[in-house]
Amino acid sequence: METDDMTPAEERVWRAFPRRQDVDFRAAGEDPARGADWGPDRTVRAAAVRACC
Repeated sequence: METDDMTPAEERVWRAFPRRQDVDFRAAGEDPARGADWGPDRTVRAAAVRACC
């Protein structure tokens, strides 16, 4: 995966990874068990996670 193909959510994860920072896409009071309903603006593709590793 090229870094210029990343979504804004994926870029957040990419920047946080080398700093060992958490990235939390939840809004206040949201249930993480309902993450599948959050939409594409908070979706990180497996290829982006693999690129970090």
